[in-house]
Amino acid sequence: MIFGSPVWGLAGAVAYLAAGVLVLYGLEPLSTPQVLLEAPLGLQELALALWLILKGFAMPRGVISAPDDLVGEGRCHPVPHAAS
Repeated sequence: MIFGSPVWGLAGAVAYLAAGVLVLYGLEPLSTPQVLLEAPLGLQELALALWLILKGFAMPRGVISAPDDLVGEGRCHPVPHAAS
């Protein structure tokens, strides 16, 4: 878990929602208060993106990852059959 992302994300979502409601009630769109309320969620999204890029996406064991392991369509070469 990066930077307490669930708590940070939920707090950012509440602030983001509050910014939207305040715009409905007269807050100027793209004003400083609105941007400040939306900034935490934007930073959380950037942190998650960087973390996924740097850490990478881990494939669980047992997951087919190579096209040669696939059965059925998509094969470029015939499947060898046991002699009968």
